[in-house]
Amino acid sequence: MNYLKRIITLFGLAPAAKRIRAAILDRLADRRLRRNLSVFKKLSNPFGVRAPASRDVYEFEIKRAIATRNERFIQQVQEETGYLADDAFIKKLGRLSKSGLNYGISEPSFDLGYLLYGLVRNYCSEHDDGYVNVVEVGTSHGFSSTVIARALADSHVHGKVITIDMLPTKEPIYWNTISDLSGRKTIREVLTDFQDLIDKYVIYVRGSSDYVLKTVYVPRVHIAFVDGDHKERSVRHDIGNLMPFQAPGDLLIADDYTHVCPGVQRVVDEMIAEGYYKSCGLYDTHGEHGVIIGVHVLERTIRNPEK
Repeated sequence: MNYLKRIITLFGLAPAAKRIRAAILDRLADRRLRRNLSVFKKLSNPFGVRAPASRDVYEFEIKRAIATRNERFIQQVQEETGYLADDAFIKKLGRLSKSGLNYGISEPSFDLGYLLYGLVRNYCSEHDDGYVNVVEVGTSHGFSSTVIARALADSHVHGKVITIDMLPTKEPIYWNTISDLSGRKTIREVLTDFQDLIDKYVIYVRGSSDYVLKTVYVPRVHIAFVDGDHKERSVRHDIGNLMPFQAPGDLLIADDYTHVCPGVQRVVDEMIAEGYYKSCGLYDTHGEHGVIIGVHVLERTIRNPEK
């Protein structure tokens, strides 16, 4: 091998060798796969290679999240859905999975948990299906999927929460939460206090939502929670892939329906205008740094509306 390297160098064949190698790689490897592998590599340590803050900083963020609780918003959720999540559950879960450093982008808040819990409980009470499938695009730290699982459990229905993200699900990493203080963990280890609930209801799937939604078969998606990539193209793909598996009356919950994410607004408004869904309500709250929650709840109308 050393002699081969010397010959290549001596006769100036290095550029040609590189071109040949590149051509071979192009033939052997699918370019899309290589891009996906590159993304996976970048996401191996998405929140850093060490705990980014001290216990005091994390405790401060947790207290700030609790302090931002919007009582009027939570009361609205309870009045409109008929259900209220247990405060102790939301705070305990939020402490582990929702209170990281946000670098001033938005205020920390656990309020979304009350909304998701109420919507799922309300759906289960009005639909006697016996089995409810929920698909979530955007697992993040597992806060939303665990809240939804609790709502299914409290409704005494069978079902699954299939949650999709590019973040690692089986590899231990730092998560930018207080759990980092004891080292790297898998998402299940971060949420170990809720393991029985997760084991019964939650399925973590790692991959791009566009690919997963086209390859993982779910006979029906009773509730879809879309909170992944907020670019218009991605939102259009996510909703378009979920829509065929929803029956009239099923819910689509679109997170970040705000001016900050115009792609989400455009796609949701288009779906309503074309008759695929009807609006059931817009829930939003505002804080020091702007919108904390902007969730548009939609109900599936007919499978193939005439244009």
